Amino acid sequence: MLDEKGIKHSTAIYEVDGKASVDQNGKIKYELSSANEPSRIRFTTDGSEPIINSNVYQKPLEITKSQTVKSAYFEDGKKVSATTSQDFVITKSTAKKITLEYQPAEAYSVGGASTLVDGIKESLKNHGKSWLGFSGKDVIVTIDVGTKMEFSTIQFLR
Repeated sequence: MLDEKGIKHSTAIYEVDGKASVDQNGKIKYELSSANEPSRIRFTTDGSEPIINSNVYQKPLEITKSQTVKSAYFEDGKKVSATTSQDFVITKSTAKKITLEYQPAEAYSVGGASTLVDGIKESLKNHGKSWLGFSGKDVIVTIDVGTKMEFSTIQFLR
């Protein structure tokens, strides 16, 4: 209605937010949310832009492979939010049991240790959304991959 009258307005209320977590069964779940009706969120898992005919969000997505999830909010058949994009990279350590010898600083602990194995490839535009920060002590991390295996490289993807 405001668009039709040429009135500039914020569309922030329609923005889609995503949150990844590792459940008790070692599966990555990606939950999409909006301040409005979640059934109006459309998403894709192939990196393409969401359109009105894209998948309708109903429940948290289970992430089982490297992929890009894009989502947007639709109303009256039109996209009314910006597109949210999240890259996932699945590796041998993704969703595995992780322990930290020292906990992150309180101000930089959103999501806890599991954010290091949740498969999210953080981007600079989302700076700090799911990063951990440590102060005063070395970071000592143990990731239990569940079996004996060889690694040829170790890389931090954030």
